[in-house]
Amino acid sequence: MRALHLVALCVLSQSVATQVMFARQDSAAADATSALTCIQNALGGTGAVGAVSSLYIKGQTKPSRDSGLRPIPGTREISVVFPDRYLRTDLGQSGLNSIVGFDKGVILSSPRDPDAKRSEVSAHQDFARQMLMRLPRKSAGVRLLQRVTSDSGRDRLAIEASGADGFRATLLVDRGTCVPIALQYTTSSGIRRVDLSEYQPFGGVRFPMVLRTSIGGLPYSEERVTSVELNTPAASKAFGGHR
Repeated sequence: MRALHLVALCVLSQSVATQVMFARQDSAAADATSALTCIQNALGGTGAVGAVSSLYIKGQTKPSRDSGLRPIPGTREISVVFPDRYLRTDLGQSGLNSIVGFDKGVILSSPRDPDAKRSEVSAHQDFARQMLMRLPRKSAGVRLLQRVTSDSGRDRLAIEASGADGFRATLLVDRGTCVPIALQYTTSSGIRRVDLSEYQPFGGVRFPMVLRTSIGGLPYSEERVTSVELNTPAASKAFGGHR
């Protein structure tokens, strides 16, 4: 009984410490090191998150039930070999495919934007957003700041990411648990929000299994992750046909 009491006190103390850590950051943003550490600990530990050298994610995508925009359902595969190989492949049921990514200095995106610079920027920004949602850690060329913000009437920890060519994105995090709950960024069609839920562990790291996207507040699409592989050859194989 005494042992249970001590465990409860430890959990409560950790929660209170988390609240105090982020309590006085409403007025100005600060370096996100402490928040990032808290997030990584919540997802499996800084050691486990930092040890990921490659990542392969597979899932199913479909339109949201009440979406009037009708994105094409299909499968999504994300392959990453850190630090400079990234590929997101969306295979539509209708045969329409989309590839976004890069292999070191070579842009792999297809269909390719006629503007080479714009294609490069788009691929690198897509990579930065995907990693913020799925494996939050420091990345070259991306500055991370933390503050407290209001989200649907509740205080949230916000990790503000910024970088070259106007890159901006905000990762919203539960202040009590340090678990990421959503990513927000602005596109030409409006504010895009990806809600993250149903976390499950793979290789000692927790990943969101359901990602629901809305645009301008309207439901758009849903991704359900079916598998995650860390530090296996699966990610490297994706780049074999693009050399």
